[in-house]
Amino acid sequence: MNDKAKQLENLEFLVVDDSSLHVMMLKSILLNLGAAKVVSASSGEEGLAELTRSKFDVTLVDLHMINMNGIEFGRRVRKNPDWRKMRLILVTADGEAAEKESAMDLFDASVSKALITEDLVSAILGK
Repeated sequence: MNDKAKQLENLEFLVVDDSSLHVMMLKSILLNLGAAKVVSASSGEEGLAELTRSKFDVTLVDLHMINMNGIEFGRRVRKNPDWRKMRLILVTADGEAAEKESAMDLFDASVSKALITEDLVSAILGK
């Protein structure tokens, strides 16, 4: 495990994505990097409910979900003073650059669904 990944050891994550495949992939990567805890939510509404139940250091949220997309999720998170310090990362498909750019003031970073583990670690740590 490299030094950057070692910094993830005590972090708790929430993954919000309506694709069970992407959730499984992200959970696997984060746990293999030593994350303390990874919780998943299959919708924006479920993600917000998880945030009211537990404290997370980092939330990764998919841009496109049914009912509440990642941008709306980001808006609601940033409106809540209890969640403003949590790192919020937008997860997108490669072809969504324009839509992603319009919302980056809500997010600390973004990563592609075709992500490379090192890119994910850098996005989490803000480096």
